[in-house]
Amino acid sequence: MLRKINPTNLIILAGGKGQRLGKEKAFLEVGGRKLLDRVLDQLKLIQCQDEKIIIVTQGTDRFRSYKNVEIKEDIVPGQGPLEGIYSGLVFSQTKYSLVLACDMPFLSAELLEFMLRIDRDYQVLIPRFSDQMEPLVAIYSREILPLIEESLRQGNRRVRNIFSRLRVRYLNEQEIVRFGRPERLFFNVNTLSDLSRANELAKLERR
Repeated sequence: MLRKINPTNLIILAGGKGQRLGKEKAFLEVGGRKLLDRVLDQLKLIQCQDEKIIIVTQGTDRFRSYKNVEIKEDIVPGQGPLEGIYSGLVFSQTKYSLVLACDMPFLSAELLEFMLRIDRDYQVLIPRFSDQMEPLVAIYSREILPLIEESLRQGNRRVRNIFSRLRVRYLNEQEIVRFGRPERLFFNVNTLSDLSRANELAKLERR
């Protein structure tokens, strides 16, 4: 069931150091645009009410040029994406927040808005296609903060390990393909080869 979008904050995880890439992922360029800027471009197309964009990172200085967003540091740096999700939810004041990784250059605003309009009878809404899940393009409820805190305290940093204890709504492949091929929508840049491939795909956008 689709509905109006209630206030929903938008969280971008930009703490990845890109060790295999030699540069912070957020500032790598695909198609002449920084990865972070490409994600922000899509978020600006989403029609939320009074939302704020929160960028969670491990150091705020390099992000000072970004206006109309909140720049926050991980509460406990160096703990990976689960800590980023935790920090973002702590800083967010809305019941639900859309959480995105900064290294996905082909996200679709239409897909994200579709996700935001699904009736919220869940604690996590996450895309699932083939045998894969995409926990860094997902909507999380603040209700799960105690569970994340417990997992981190126990040294369990794997995001998907918490799902068995939550009410999860999976966005199925039939719903996803309305907005594009999953392997493109959720393409993320981890290596130089990925970066090269992303730039090739970006060239196709301009044809």
